Amino acid sequence: MGSRTMSRTPTPPNGASSDANEWLTSDQVVDRLLEDPLLRRVASTCVLPAVRCGDEWRFRRSDLDQWIGRQRRLHESDAPAPAGDTFQKN
Repeated sequence: MGSRTMSRTPTPPNGASSDANEWLTSDQVVDRLLEDPLLRRVASTCVLPAVRCGDEWRFRRSDLDQWIGRQRRLHESDAPAPAGDTFQKN
């Protein structure tokens, strides 16, 4: 029997880019999310886009970037308004 080696990088679907830098490990994603308090809070309560690769999860960098952009836009209204920029109804 010959030895077989398996790639630890997921096979891109339907001819998409196979750039190894496109795929992030769980540890890389955690490091990135912990840098931002908003992302840390949101990521703990939602599902991130990922694919299963053997017994590991991998995250496509472009999908994560899009998810981060959506979360920031969705939570912009959660930020308190700066002093002087508040609206008061008479």
